[in-house]
Amino acid sequence: MEGFTKEEVCQCQATKARDAMAMMAHPPLDKMKHLVSNTNLVKNIPFTVTDLNNSELLFGRDRGAIRGKTGIKLYTAEFTPSRTVEMLTSKLMKVVRIYRRGGYLVRTALMDMEFKPLADHSDDVNINTTSAREHVGDIERGIRFIEERARSTVSELPFKHCMPDVFIIHLVYFVVMWINAFVADNGVSSVYSPKEIVTGLKFDFKLHCKARFGAYVEASEDAEITNTIKDRTQPCIVLGPTGNIQGGVNCYNLVTKRVVERRTITPLPMPDRVIRRVIKLGERAKQQRTSQRLEFLNRHKERFAWETNDSDTQNLVKPTPRETDALVAEVIQEQPAPTALQTAAAALTNANLNQTPGADELAGVNRTPPNPVVSDDEGDDDETPPNPPTMKGMTTMKKMAINLA
Repeated sequence: MEGFTKEEVCQCQATKARDAMAMMAHPPLDKMKHLVSNTNLVKNIPFTVTDLNNSELLFGRDRGAIRGKTGIKLYTAEFTPSRTVEMLTSKLMKVVRIYRRGGYLVRTALMDMEFKPLADHSDDVNINTTSAREHVGDIERGIRFIEERARSTVSELPFKHCMPDVFIIHLVYFVVMWINAFVADNGVSSVYSPKEIVTGLKFDFKLHCKARFGAYVEASEDAEITNTIKDRTQPCIVLGPTGNIQGGVNCYNLVTKRVVERRTITPLPMPDRVIRRVIKLGERAKQQRTSQRLEFLNRHKERFAWETNDSDTQNLVKPTPRETDALVAEVIQEQPAPTALQTAAAALTNANLNQTPGADELAGVNRTPPNPVVSDDEGDDDETPPNPPTMKGMTTMKKMAINLA
């Protein structure tokens, strides 16, 4: 803290300046100084250029601004749920109307070969496409610039590796909005930002810099009926300002999983349960994306290493018919056929007739006298044996034993 006054350290103006850079998508320091010194760009900034210099001396360079920055160009961006001709034409005309409301007439649009079918559907704009495998250099540099600022914004988020898809969409909107708030390099004006030139609107720091992107807040519901015991706020994740004059904030409701616009928010430290909730929602969104594709996985839910090409299937090792016949013959030879006596003995065993007959006995017939049955009548000594084997049954059993033998 050596070299700084007590007021500079106690009031933490340098900390506010560093937080403001994070709230504005981590712009370069020179652009931030130009923004602070020019009050026509953003109003009510609570710090000065000196505070920015002090933040550089106290905390070093902005870590979020260091990660992955190589470009300086900017363009607008629109989310397209599908890439049909109707959808792309609708998004193109939306951008054209923005310029038209600012008094500018768009006559030519430079696009890749992918947008060539739009030439027959846009009467007001001349679609100029590139050749095959050729790209528009300015557009490619602009896309890279937006990606770098987006990486800088999410570099310090605790759930940066797994976020819901809606976070990525609003991240691009957030970055593009703040890029347009700064004076463009080699632009038509060194005083006014592209946003102010086209729309005539300025940002207000107190209204449009209420919290960082990805911060945890309690957002007010602003309910019409207030005489209930229902909660007045809901847990949300900030997805950047809406850009309107009132200073609304895009918030992702962690309960309803919807993006809502709120004007009153209260930033709070992010608890671990919120981080786990966001990561779980991101994993669920990723699972939904992958479930829409047909994939062949093994029992461990891993992709097969082989490719389904005809050349690969021809090289698979398969037994030839001769090898199969030889294998079957070898198995048959190892198991010799049973003899007639073995077959007969097995049949008698299965029929429970394997008792060896005596000289005066017939195989299959039990000559053991049955137990006597005593009648209930007194003095009656008659015995009633069970049903004895008939001659027809004895003859049949005899024939079966002779045939098996």
